[in-house]
Formats: sequence, C-alpha cells, structure tokens
Amino acid sequence: MWQKFQNSKRRDKPTCPYNPDITAWARRQANETKQHFMVLSGSTVSPAALAKMKKQEVEGCFWCSKATPATLEHVTWICPAFEEERKTFFQNDFPEIQNLAPLQKRLGWASLPSTKSLNGVVLRWMIHVRLKILAARYQN
Repeated sequence: MWQKFQNSKRRDKPTCPYNPDITAWARRQANETKQHFMVLSGSTVSPAALAKMKKQEVEGCFWCSKATPATLEHVTWICPAFEEERKTFFQNDFPEIQNLAPLQKRLGWASLPSTKSLNGVVLRWMIHVRLKILAARYQN
C-alpha cells in the first residue's frame, strides 16, 4: 500500500521511507473521529487547491490579505493571520513546528522522534485548521 502511495501521481505525496510505527500511529488516530481520518488521509482541500480544481484563478490568502495563495501549507503553518493562534495552540512546542517532517506537515502523521504529545498537538491543530477552512468555504 505504501509503495502504491509513493508511486501515485498525488502532487503532495511526501517522499519518505515506510515506517510501521508511524503507520500504526496514523491508523489508531484515524479511528478517533471523521476529522482525524480526513486530515490523515489528505482530504483537506485548501482554498488554493479548490480554486485550481474548479479551474478558477488562484487568489491570495483571504485570511492575511497577502498575495500568497491560501495553500494548505500556508494556512496551516505560515499565514500571519493565525500566528498568535498557533503560538497559543503549541505553547512551548511552538519553535519545534518549524522543523516538522514533510509527512507530518502535510498529512499530520506522527514524526519520530518527536514527542508523543507534539504529534497529537500537530494533528489537533491540523483538524482545527481544516474546520476553519470548511467554515470559511461554507460560511458557517
């Protein structure tokens, strides 16, 4: 299954070796809630990705009003509009989020040797961002 994922045409597939411990962690987390599963499976569609899918012009981020497209990476990890919220969410682990593995930054999968608590916080943050994206999209 991992090899199939690595050989797929997904634009966002991280290149990293298979790790059974990380895969087992992701499977356990995916069973928690629908939102856990959606983040871990790569089902979060950023505003920029949605515009591209609809063959529309990809505009700048409407949260921070910068010309930077609102990609998942931008909204989750870079957007200045969420900087204070990220700091509050991650507290003492905030400096560590700059060095997350690509698989964790994109899909929320655990990163070893990250602390167990940081892995959970990263996933919860990504669920939080996913819900913000959906609320903005559907204006709830």
